[in-house]
Amino acid sequence: MTRQRPATSGGGEATAPATMRALVQKRYGTPEVLALTTVDLRAITAREVRVEAGAASLHPGDFYVMAGRPLLVRLVFGLRRPRRQTPGTDFAGVVCEVGEGVTSLSVGDRVFGWTTTGALAETVTAREDTLVRMPDGLGAVEAAAVPTSAMTALQALRDVAQLRPGQTVLVNGASGGVGSFAVQIAAALG
Repeated sequence: MTRQRPATSGGGEATAPATMRALVQKRYGTPEVLALTTVDLRAITAREVRVEAGAASLHPGDFYVMAGRPLLVRLVFGLRRPRRQTPGTDFAGVVCEVGEGVTSLSVGDRVFGWTTTGALAETVTAREDTLVRMPDGLGAVEAAAVPTSAMTALQALRDVAQLRPGQTVLVNGASGGVGSFAVQIAAALG
């Protein structure tokens, strides 16, 4: 990763913001609207964590946001162009900065989770409560594929279907992201 450090004036204070590389989209469309560019790092808030990204994953929702389709998506993400120009939600990596109010994570922790947008960048900023530590033996690539698919399956089985031990479940599409987690979660629930 090549991240520029802030330049300093004679007094030692920063005169230029740190930057990183990120995929950016200035308009809605197909993947051709994405461009790799250099962007400024924004300051994190008290409850946020900055993660040096090791991997990011994409799911259908990321495509719909990038494309701005269905048009209802634009009510949330920007009518004419995306308000947040770096797409992506699911990622994994190593914590490189924590906000002053963060209590459950520290610099150097291996984590995975999601953010509202911005996962397709060298560093990702996310709220502390959207991240968990990666278990030993789980790599960043595998961990980045977990958040949206696993949470969708968990909420569908536990919260919507209210699955209980002894019930029978049929999972259509069990080879996809949500389906593969649904099979494992159903088995764990008995």
